[in-house]
Amino acid sequence: MWGEIAVTSTDTLTRGRHHQAVDGLRAVAVVAVIAFHLSERRVPGAFLAVDVFFVISGFVITLTLLREHDRTGRISLIDFYRRRWWRLTPALALAVLLGLVLTTVSSHQSLGTWFREAVLGLTYTYNIGQAVRQDGGGTILNHLWSLSVEEQFYLVWAPLLALSLGLVAVRSRRMVFVAAAVLVLAIGRSVTAVALGNLSAFFLPWTRFDEFLCGALVAVALHGEQRPARLFTSAWPAVVAAAALVLMIPFVHIFVDDWMYHGGFLLVALLTAVVVGHAAAPGGSVVKTVLSWGPVVWLGQRSYGVYLYHLPLILAMFTMGAPRWLYGTAAPALTVLLAAASYRWVEVPLRRRGQRRPAWRGSEQVHAAPGGEAQSARRVRRPEGVSEG
Repeated sequence: MWGEIAVTSTDTLTRGRHHQAVDGLRAVAVVAVIAFHLSERRVPGAFLAVDVFFVISGFVITLTLLREHDRTGRISLIDFYRRRWWRLTPALALAVLLGLVLTTVSSHQSLGTWFREAVLGLTYTYNIGQAVRQDGGGTILNHLWSLSVEEQFYLVWAPLLALSLGLVAVRSRRMVFVAAAVLVLAIGRSVTAVALGNLSAFFLPWTRFDEFLCGALVAVALHGEQRPARLFTSAWPAVVAAAALVLMIPFVHIFVDDWMYHGGFLLVALLTAVVVGHAAAPGGSVVKTVLSWGPVVWLGQRSYGVYLYHLPLILAMFTMGAPRWLYGTAAPALTVLLAAASYRWVEVPLRRRGQRRPAWRGSEQVHAAPGGEAQSARRVRRPEGVSEG
């Protein structure tokens, strides 16, 4: 879900402020998530912001892997998973420790509940636990389910993408492959909802992967394309898609609305994909100008920490009896401060460490090119300031 998009001097896609617009979209999404947790009754559909994050994540990760394949002729799964670990786990561990402190101070839940959540969160199986227990949430680390789904997607998608790049060289065929997977998975969510119920269809990984793949479809469509389709370069489709998403917020209710599990989540993902594609495509627009505004980009770049820390603070302050106006203002403010500190002193330094290849792996490797020839490939240094979502 989180991180900056790669920018190179030879790639028009996401150059300059275009990748900043995607960061800005993250900021909008994380504000919506906070609003949902502060007042679910007023904005019940704001939870759809998590689906926005899923689409962004699928786009960013796929684009990152496609660029790695362009540079080196291969995708190193070991390097990818190492970078993912350094990107996600350190801040996640801080959130788990914050949960322990706030559990102790507020008595919102038992230490046994915190321990169970910590184990599930740190092993990226939180969503599985919720599906098995048929538990909709209410605990301090409840929001970690989405990180688990994300990591599970990475485990499946990275090797599948690497394999498909070796087997399918034509972009249009790759798009058909991804689009077919989206359709199959969306049908799978509908079947799961009928067979196991909405709660299972909300939390199980295969019922969410189609949303990531909608983002992946945008990445495949835009990657290396000098003249993207008007669907992405024109601002109007993005404005209409964003307006449709906003209009859904007062009317969509989590777990209750059956139609969401029979095409609704797919609709949200497709609308989001249009917005993401416009944010990433070359060209300017009012939409990109707004999303690329400095403070919005700043918040978007720190959205991972904001997402991790906001719910424990909100629930702890609520349990301790703070009035709504207090925890409605103090919790978001403290969240942003914690996220800023985490970003500067934890996330960025450790992310850079994760980008360094271990010395034992060497600077050159032999790999199979797409055509099957063995070639010696010099390690390509990642451009400065580049990281993945």
